[in-house]
Amino acid sequence: QNLITSLIPDFYGNPATNNYFGIGYYESLIFYTSIAVLPFALLALGNLRNPRIFILFVFLTLTFVFALKNPLSEVIQNMTWLGLKGSVSSRVLFIYGFAVSTLAAIGLDMFDSEENRKNFLKYIPLAAVFGITAGILFSIWFTKYHLSNLSTIDSELANVMISLKNNVMPLVVILFTSLLIFLNRFIKKRAVFIIILFGIILADNYRFSAKYLPFIDSKLIFPKTSSIDFLQENSKPF
Repeated sequence: QNLITSLIPDFYGNPATNNYFGIGYYESLIFYTSIAVLPFALLALGNLRNPRIFILFVFLTLTFVFALKNPLSEVIQNMTWLGLKGSVSSRVLFIYGFAVSTLAAIGLDMFDSEENRKNFLKYIPLAAVFGITAGILFSIWFTKYHLSNLSTIDSELANVMISLKNNVMPLVVILFTSLLIFLNRFIKKRAVFIIILFGIILADNYRFSAKYLPFIDSKLIFPKTSSIDFLQENSKPF
């Protein structure tokens, strides 16, 4: 069920805001790269005859084979060789970030082609219809699942509101990315297109990372105490 966090990182809330209600540990199962890179990664995956793209596709496939629960991943998880039995299979998701980022870079190069650009724009409406349909079906499943598993409707409604609220930012990011793709024909300099796209991705990833990994005053972690002061002032015999 955490696969949706590749599109909406805080669909199940966030520990930093004390409203996480997903399974397991947030940091072990999150694998968000920025929804803005996915259109270009998908464009690259349309050309699997390219050896580089095919290898990255294999990496992606193996990542999900190892990360998701299935007979093969369970066998690997229980192997004592190299200490695999004590490992966490979801950690393999870092390969997803590498593969998607590389595919997006290749897709961005392919976007220079007029033919690829036309095909890309042709499939966006289809992708939008598919995405909206999938979102509605997922929401129905999500609501039914939690209503049958949570003790009170109040907590269920609170979780639904968290998910809906955290949908907003990814939707804004993909909206700006889509507008940039549509308006690309009017942008004469490619460097301008790259800089704007980079700005969108940077803003998205900064917001996502700064929320979970905030920088705070070190005094909150290492406060001054009379015991520490005494030990620092009396280096011997300590």
